[in-house]
Amino acid sequence: KRFDNDLFLQPRPSALLPSYANIKILDVGAGPLTVLGKKVEGKNISIIAVDPLADEYDQILNQFNIKPFVKTQMGYAEKLNEKFKTNSFDLVFSCNAIDHCFNPEEAILQMVALVKQDCYVLLEHGINEAENQNYSGFHQWNFSLSNDNDFIISNKKTSINMTKKYADICTIKSEQINNAIINRILKH
Repeated sequence: KRFDNDLFLQPRPSALLPSYANIKILDVGAGPLTVLGKKVEGKNISIIAVDPLADEYDQILNQFNIKPFVKTQMGYAEKLNEKFKTNSFDLVFSCNAIDHCFNPEEAILQMVALVKQDCYVLLEHGINEAENQNYSGFHQWNFSLSNDNDFIISNKKTSINMTKKYADICTIKSEQINNAIINRILKH
């Protein structure tokens, strides 16, 4: 599906798009090929993908002579402001990536800064991946929900209630679907 340029944007991100026709989406931690569909009826979609392992992915893709429709650029989620202007995207998306960051709180703040006012950051991640993976490899942070459905980031040393801490700049609506946590972050 990642090679299908006619694939429609999935329902969750599609539902968060603004009403205007020209849409710019940032996929953070996209891997070698974005999972996002490339089309939306009545809209012109432009996707930019970033990942800290982009150079390694390029080597693999080149080895197999694969030319992606959306080429992943090198970029760290915690340093997005060094690559892109604030308020420049209509949707910022990340799936199974921000819990791998050195500093997921900063990564999310960077994503919120880049999305336009009244637009969304959409995060889709496994629940408590650090615990599930015994804090090994990339999995050093847990994403979970409080009893009030607040978005919580934690590790062995700290716990941050993102919903309450950043209520002045964004509204975070979180839900659990199977073993995943879905966070819709609306920038004020």
